[in-house]
Amino acid sequence: MTVLFHFLLEEIAARARIIPAEDPPAMDTHYDAVIVGGGVIGVCSAYYLSKSGLKVLVVEKGEIASGCSSGNGGLIVPSHALPLASPGALGDGLRWILDPESPFYIKPRLDIRLFHWLIRFALASRESVMLRSLPVLRDLLFASSALYKDMAETAGFDFGYAGNGSLWVCLSKERLEREKEETRLFERVQIHVQMLSQDEVHDLEPALLPQVVGGVFYPNDGHIDPFRFVTGLA
Repeated sequence: MTVLFHFLLEEIAARARIIPAEDPPAMDTHYDAVIVGGGVIGVCSAYYLSKSGLKVLVVEKGEIASGCSSGNGGLIVPSHALPLASPGALGDGLRWILDPESPFYIKPRLDIRLFHWLIRFALASRESVMLRSLPVLRDLLFASSALYKDMAETAGFDFGYAGNGSLWVCLSKERLEREKEETRLFERVQIHVQMLSQDEVHDLEPALLPQVVGGVFYPNDGHIDPFRFVTGLA
């Protein structure tokens, strides 16, 4: 490494507090990989690179897992293989886009880049494009789920892994019919799901309100404690 790069590395590491400022890396220290960011992507990358025999430095501006990697639901969900850009999402998006309380609100503004993005999103929402994307996302999510399960058995610390599935409940028959359509789509790509009647969904979770008319059970889903996972892996 050049002297300038060593100096920059020392400064970044000191600010990141991964390596204390009073104890910077020695000038002759060699790292095979430098990873910027101490969130779930950063620490997982460091974990697998280290397992392969590389010497890794993680650089983080704050504390490990101080951002979104700790403030999320920790869901491991192959059931989320449906792309965001899909025919159904396009219809919802048009209704949501001007609603500040919606999950897909975009502040109206004259921005040519935003206009181009919206056009690309609409084109990507065609059924033919969605059907090409779905198997790719399915394989990625199942591979990710398998790695979490493996780490729960081999990583040497408890991060609350539970592979007991997830339950999506419906409060209206109309919504339940929409879920049935999505279920048929998942069955085409070998994602196992179970449609549940009103009685079945209450048998599975008795605490549900009586207004629930049915639901979908995704047996391959799971969850973890994201903060314990990221800090433990670091």
